[in-house]
Amino acid sequence: MFWGAIFWATVNLLNGLRFVQISRLFAAICYDLRMRCLSVRQPWAELIASGRKSVEVRSWTTSYRGPLLICAGVAWHQLGVELHGRLGQRGCAVCLVWLVDIRPLVDADSDAARLDARDFAGQFAWVLRSPERVEPLEMSGRLGLFTPAVVPPRRVA
Repeated sequence: MFWGAIFWATVNLLNGLRFVQISRLFAAICYDLRMRCLSVRQPWAELIASGRKSVEVRSWTTSYRGPLLICAGVAWHQLGVELHGRLGQRGCAVCLVWLVDIRPLVDADSDAARLDARDFAGQFAWVLRSPERVEPLEMSGRLGLFTPAVVPPRRVA
């Protein structure tokens, strides 16, 4: 009943669209109710989007697993710039990944994290899979995981 009401409210709001477009939008909304967003400073966000970084290092953990929209923060990460240069756009959504695991960071994570893991003892390795670029959409980052205020942008091939 609840989802049906949302569907018909969407139909009324988007009156001019064809049924197929509306049903795709409805499916996207249902999917995105579960999605979370993570702010990552550049150049780390660009390395994640390009598939060159599959472990994000964080000082905290969460029970959430699933789709994660990576939002590039507006500030540069100094260590990242020293190691990899100034890469990517800032202040926008850059990619969609799957958060599949969170575990204690170990030295063997250095290559996947694109930094020396020994310098981050006691931190957590957020294991990311299947990065897909999205159309850059201006977004404000926040601390922690958050629900995106807008429907995530379309995927870019």
